[in-house]
Amino acid sequence: MSVINKVSEASCCGCGACVVVCQRHCLQMKQDNNGWFRPLLSLRACNECGLCESVCPVLAPKTLREQSENVFAAKAKSKSIRIKSSSGGVFATLANHIIEQQGVVCAARFASPTKLIHDFCSKKEDLPGYMGSKYLQSDMSDCYLKTKNYLLQGVKVLFVGTPCQVMALKLYLKKTYPELITMEIVCHGVPSQKAWQNYLEAICRRTKTKPESITGIEFRNKDRSWSEYSMKISTPEGTIHRKTRRNDFFLKAFQSNLLQRDCCFSCPAKSVDTKSDIVAGDYWGVDNFHRDIADDRGVSCLIVINKSLLPLIKSLPLELTATKYEYIAASNPAVERSARPNPKREQYLQSLLSKDFIQATKPLVRTPLSQKTRLAINSFKHRLLNALRRIKQSR
Repeated sequence: MSVINKVSEASCCGCGACVVVCQRHCLQMKQDNNGWFRPLLSLRACNECGLCESVCPVLAPKTLREQSENVFAAKAKSKSIRIKSSSGGVFATLANHIIEQQGVVCAARFASPTKLIHDFCSKKEDLPGYMGSKYLQSDMSDCYLKTKNYLLQGVKVLFVGTPCQVMALKLYLKKTYPELITMEIVCHGVPSQKAWQNYLEAICRRTKTKPESITGIEFRNKDRSWSEYSMKISTPEGTIHRKTRRNDFFLKAFQSNLLQRDCCFSCPAKSVDTKSDIVAGDYWGVDNFHRDIADDRGVSCLIVINKSLLPLIKSLPLELTATKYEYIAASNPAVERSARPNPKREQYLQSLLSKDFIQATKPLVRTPLSQKTRLAINSFKHRLLNALRRIKQSR
């Protein structure tokens, strides 16, 4: 019996490990009507060997992850890395080290403005394309197989992905490799690439721009602020779109839990032992616990699960401040909990099939005036405190 018979469409996380492990090539990843990747089976070739079931994160036995004592607030010492990163620059700092060791980094990058893929980076000059948050489900293609081949050749690999992608890789490999480091990003769920394409087309229509002319996509531009980051889209001629997380319709739909895949509301890899070495994400609320390091330029939470990596982590050009797991979870609950589905999500996804993205989204993400006022006051207070802090540090 194949994995498709045991895992419902709503439960499937679209990791693609079942496709790669099938020796008879019975499975293919295809996009459904909403644009999410799902495995399809050719029954003629399947001999019910069970390999696809053995690598499925949904079917894998689950044990709760033990809370690590090695928890840090982390910032890259390199200002350029930190400003280009979504939060504190942990990924880029570790990735630079791996590349310096003649290793490779497997992470997500845009192959085109509308297509996000997992790919391999072995040159520092190519690393910026892999940096920054990308709120989409990436196409994994044959990354699990290529990762294994690199490891068999003795090449160091840093694999960075969502919890289900890391779990799928570990199930596919079936053994530990000393050359492998896995970094799990704190995940709030994955929108589909089709939804992103619809959004991008809507932006291009309004700015009279061709999608293929886009050369820069930043989901989390923080030139102005980390806490009030912006969606920024650019062409060689300049910026065609920049709106904050409170005003950009893709970001608002994502934050309202309208765009996530079905399984993201009951994540098969959240808070369980995915065999990941490191967990990294945004340390929201860091100013409540470590005000001296909060400057609104980005701070990462860094949870080191594999204790043997502590010497390496401490040797990297990172500013590390010991903190507590419960502090991180208080302001970034995605570190341990799945998102809750928006009750209007099904209706919304259906409307996206026929409507302009912004027209479909706008009625569902309106912010009440009272909330806008409260947010504006809080934002002003936050900016004022940061300005005063910087003045004090410069004296």
